Amino acid sequence: MNFSLGGAFNSRINLNLREDKGYTYGARSRFGASKDYGTYKFSSEIKKEATDSAIKELMFEITNFKANGITQEELDFTKSSITLSEALDYETPFDKLNFLSSIAENNLPKDYTVQQAAMIKGMSIADINAVAKAQLKPENTVIIVVGHAYKIREGLNNLGYGKIKEITVD
Repeated sequence: MNFSLGGAFNSRINLNLREDKGYTYGARSRFGASKDYGTYKFSSEIKKEATDSAIKELMFEITNFKANGITQEELDFTKSSITLSEALDYETPFDKLNFLSSIAENNLPKDYTVQQAAMIKGMSIADINAVAKAQLKPENTVIIVVGHAYKIREGLNNLGYGKIKEITVD
């Protein structure tokens, strides 16, 4: 689901923040998971004067994707990109080790890659949209901004996302 939202170079988030607005050189989002919990993270190095604007655009993209879903063109691109790049996932001995470790840790079947390819091929717009509706929670977001508070505080306060807690690091 995230590939077209923020996981690929031509994702909505990157195209908006980098190509359309020029706020950053690149912007990505990703899901992270463990056996106990999961996270959805966004990362980028935003121009300080655009911090508030970039957060506003990011939240728009997430909210819009959750509400309106993926397009057929995005789904087709996602499927082909993931399946056609699979060989690169096992390019080095280290990559192969990580792959085999993941299979062992998660008790996956030996034909995991075949099953995964079939799953990807069978994905529908409805499948992706159901994941977006279930997993994207813009209303429950914690936003962490690293920067010079005196340069970005006012803009962040004006976003209306709640009270800002500043942490000083020496």
